[in-house]
Amino acid sequence: MFILLLGLALIVPAGTVHAAQVTLAWDRNTETDVAGYKVYYGTGSRSYNWFFDVGNATTYTVTGLTEGSTYYFAATAYDSSGFESTYSSEVSKGTCTYSISSPGASFSAAGGTGSVNVTTQSSCPRTASSGASWVTITSGGSGTGSGTVQYSVAANTSSSSRTASSTIAGNVFNITQAGTSGSTFTITASSGANGTVSPAGASSSASGTSKTYTITPNSGYRVASVLVDGTSVGAVTTYTFSNITANHTISATFAANTSSYTITASAGTGGTISPTGTVSVSSGASRTFTITPKTGYKVLWVLIDGSFVRAVTSYTFSDVKANHTIKVLFRRQVWF
Repeated sequence: MFILLLGLALIVPAGTVHAAQVTLAWDRNTETDVAGYKVYYGTGSRSYNWFFDVGNATTYTVTGLTEGSTYYFAATAYDSSGFESTYSSEVSKGTCTYSISSPGASFSAAGGTGSVNVTTQSSCPRTASSGASWVTITSGGSGTGSGTVQYSVAANTSSSSRTASSTIAGNVFNITQAGTSGSTFTITASSGANGTVSPAGASSSASGTSKTYTITPNSGYRVASVLVDGTSVGAVTTYTFSNITANHTISATFAANTSSYTITASAGTGGTISPTGTVSVSSGASRTFTITPKTGYKVLWVLIDGSFVRAVTSYTFSDVKANHTIKVLFRRQVWF
């Protein structure tokens, strides 16, 4: 004789906290002498800890199962003389239950980030998939037990809205995003002292359009840096936002024009530094200073911009972009 399990379904009654139940159903055997069936189950494959004699029924509900565990089920048939068949094919069922904090979320065309809290038993595995290329699971894509799934939504450059059906812990999480049609976005411009960014302040631009900004330093100053959305784009004097589909920021800083810098060199008693005094150095150039103790003296220390360096006899300022000082002190050598 043989037996074939058709299927099973997990049922968790309302109000049940620590127990679950599984309903099993199977085909009736074709033998005429079948007297009944037994259902075997356990927490290991083909290793059954418990069984029920269910009589001549072809369905049975196993109750009192622990949520968060996986159970394995098989059945046998027996005849009126007590002869029992071998086990049927095996089926398994995890009794994990999952819930998420929200069924979905909506975003503007600019996109953004979001999170979903997953609640399940401590031993239950969970996964998350984005459902679309423009949705990215940034953290919590897999794990065990309750946790949080973080995701990001890219900007929608199309005029049409779109929807992604993400799957989080077996639950559908729908993300909808508006298109750019009819949208306007804000660009906020600011500048530091000694220059301007034009147009200044906050201004609106229609979706898909472009907008150019002019960065102008005051007389005697130059553009030091321009930041767009917090990232440097260099010391540019114009910048264009093209195909605008999100809010932006632009800011500029300025610095005084300087074609050369000075290095002031001095030496104490017992030696010389060459060149000495105030030395002019072109911006970006290098300049080497030679330190020479007199007979009977040696270099005690060298001070560069107020900080000590080792007792060298030569020092080079490379790629000069600021004023500097170099000062040398000598001491008499003592012979024994």
